[in-house]
Amino acid sequence: MRLLHVDSSITSGNSVSRQLTARLTRRYATEAFDVSVVYRDLARSPLHHLSPAYLQAQFAEPGQHSAPLEEDLSVSSEVLEEFLAADTVVVGAPMYNFTIPSQLKAWIDRLAVAGKTFRYTETGSVGLVEGKKLFIVSTRGGFYGPETACLMTLWSVRVRMRCPVRGGHPGPDGRGRIAKPLVVKGPG
Repeated sequence: MRLLHVDSSITSGNSVSRQLTARLTRRYATEAFDVSVVYRDLARSPLHHLSPAYLQAQFAEPGQHSAPLEEDLSVSSEVLEEFLAADTVVVGAPMYNFTIPSQLKAWIDRLAVAGKTFRYTETGSVGLVEGKKLFIVSTRGGFYGPETACLMTLWSVRVRMRCPVRGGHPGPDGRGRIAKPLVVKGPG
């Protein structure tokens, strides 16, 4: 079995999301048989964000690009293949300034490839990736323990910044939470 472990926190030693993804990966690897782990650190080796040149290069013949663009296309292909080859994916997704890190967004952009991870139909897009387990370890705030500071959520963004938040997903059980969450305890 192949497990892809992706971290995106820009804080290394103090990162709670990194601690939790490492703990979850270790736990999963010890409970499963014959696990190979591929690790990608998006903060230490960030992907380029999408650009007009990158999008145009997707439809051009190989060899018609600059060397840096060829390298970017090669890394993108590698990232996509890592994801497609994995049976299980563990993603560290801390929340900075009300959203995920831009490094993680750049990774997600490289996975959204028509014909590989989804296809277009007359009624809309349809996912092509099935049978994977995906664990998203989301952290926010910065202080964890008995006297935890107020944690930021999309709903608190709405209240504090008076920004409308629409389309909040109620969760798999319809009550705003995951029906049977796997809890991996962090520090504190």
